[in-house]
Amino acid sequence: MSEGGAERLVLTAPPGLPFTPISILAGLLAVAIGAHAMDAWPAEQTTLPLAVGLVLLLALRAPRRVFAGPEGFEIVGVLRRRVVPFRDVRRARPEASSVVLTFATGEELVLERASREDADPREVLDRMWTSLAAGAEQGVRANEAAALSRGDRRPRAWIRALCALAAGSAYRQGLVPRERLGAIVENPAVEPELRAAAAVALASRDDEEARARLERVLATTIDPRLRQALAEIAAAREEGDLERALGRMTLHD
Repeated sequence: MSEGGAERLVLTAPPGLPFTPISILAGLLAVAIGAHAMDAWPAEQTTLPLAVGLVLLLALRAPRRVFAGPEGFEIVGVLRRRVVPFRDVRRARPEASSVVLTFATGEELVLERASREDADPREVLDRMWTSLAAGAEQGVRANEAAALSRGDRRPRAWIRALCALAAGSAYRQGLVPRERLGAIVENPAVEPELRAAAAVALASRDDEEARARLERVLATTIDPRLRQALAEIAAAREEGDLERALGRMTLHD
């Protein structure tokens, strides 16, 4: 998939669980004890919980898949899927054919090329610098942030203001041209809430160019909340649909 020629990179990372004899024994023992404590199996039937524990441990040792999108990484493991924005990467260094990332939490992630389908890990470095530079050079201006942010507005009032903005009638906060709305939606360094708000304004124009821009972002973003919100915005038929979509991007009612 691509957005303006930038593909969504697919890579591989080692499993997150250290594979040591102690971790194996501890995991198997925990499963067996838990099974007996819950009377899930009779005391003489320990084979099943032990087998379940072994399968689980082997599954946790499976390599993780990493998708590098325009705004960050989506890391997919057996039991966990999470997104790490580029801004949370504190260090990135190439090592032979891999790239080692250090996150703000101190965690390290090694990106590798495990198959022909995987991208070259070093391509990630260019993707990161491009995204961070876009944030520094093409960030949201003060008047644009004021027009797009929810602030203290109720959801319906916010949506109507965004639609008025797109119609060119929100002069008190400064008009945001269509090209700037599109640039904000597409800029991976902009806060997701502002990107979704700009998408509402852009979609209200109901033209082919606006829909095409939303589809390009929808096809490449790795932020699950933004992806779902953009899909709902693109398919919205009434204010209630837009309210639910934007509700995914905010923490308050």
